[in-house]
Amino acid sequence: MDPDLFRLAVPLLLSFGLSALATPFVRRMAKARGFLDRPGGRKDHARNVPPVGGLVIFPIALMVATLTGGIDLVRDWPLVLGLLLLLGLGAVDDARGLGPKFKFAFQTGAACLIVLPGVAVIMNMGDLFGLGDVLTGRFAIPLTIFCVVLLINAMNMIDGLDGLAGGMAMIALFWLAVGAGWGGDSGFALALAGGVAGFLVYNMRNPLRRKACVFLGDSGSMALGLALAWLYIRVSQGSDAPLSPVSVAWILGVPVMDAFALFVTRLSRGRHPFDADRRHFHHHLIHAGMAPGRASLLILGIGMTFGGIGIFGIQAGIPEPILMIPWIAFLGINTAICFRPERFIRLVAQLRGSQILDPANDANKPVVDAHGQNGDKDAKLKRNP
Repeated sequence: MDPDLFRLAVPLLLSFGLSALATPFVRRMAKARGFLDRPGGRKDHARNVPPVGGLVIFPIALMVATLTGGIDLVRDWPLVLGLLLLLGLGAVDDARGLGPKFKFAFQTGAACLIVLPGVAVIMNMGDLFGLGDVLTGRFAIPLTIFCVVLLINAMNMIDGLDGLAGGMAMIALFWLAVGAGWGGDSGFALALAGGVAGFLVYNMRNPLRRKACVFLGDSGSMALGLALAWLYIRVSQGSDAPLSPVSVAWILGVPVMDAFALFVTRLSRGRHPFDADRRHFHHHLIHAGMAPGRASLLILGIGMTFGGIGIFGIQAGIPEPILMIPWIAFLGINTAICFRPERFIRLVAQLRGSQILDPANDANKPVVDAHGQNGDKDAKLKRNP
């Protein structure tokens, strides 16, 4: 076997195998101890599910990456400590629930851990306006902390359907391989990809698995956000960076656009930006009558397409300012949908010929058919609170 191929295969396959083997064991242990995500409120799943995905993925990924040389515990202590901080915070949040201000403080602390030592800082935002590279200068550190916290929350917020957050992470890691190779962080990136893939065996819906039997949990989704921020900042900065910042914006576009729209909508209504609601893009698809599995695959397909635009658009020689125009347009469209989702929900339902489900009622009862007629004489399509 080619030595380079062997070097890449070992952390990927080892992490995948360990994750696939460990997940059922940790799942049973969590159920025995009552560490469960219980249905109710905004949660639509019908049974108790252990939210232990992150607690399986990251210990294995860090161990494998350390053994294969992708992580140096001395050199990369900011990343390791930040991940452990978010894993601990997320586990407590999954078990007991934490307030948004408390979570935000810890997320900011984790972001500071990877930013302040100077190992992951956005110094160059690329040629956004056709006038040369936009350098962040004195705003580099606060801007980077903001972006890292945004991505942590973006991955946390998009974790609303089986396989969605994990699948989005796999897409991001795939485009990292295509656009940048695995670079100096190959051991960690490959180990993380293998760990997530092993987890998706039990979390992604497929013909052999109708519903997830384990969830990623807040610990896993937030840690994924931090890990992806670390990887993508490092491969998009510097004079020899293999990826442009514009490509990164496209690759991470789906979760970032969803989080941005939610933050703007909530703040405009006088709510805390981290307050939970049912205005996520995946909620709009579910309210339009789409099955969760299909909705997840559709969003992952959009994410895969966005990544292709970011990578191949640059390779085709399309100027960065031109590539940013559709990105900003999609950001605006998604934000407008988040403000007033009714027309979008109705349009999707009409295209599918399905009934609209009540977005203000977690029972998801049909209230309007695809052509806008009342499902019963008193029902109507309600807005989210």
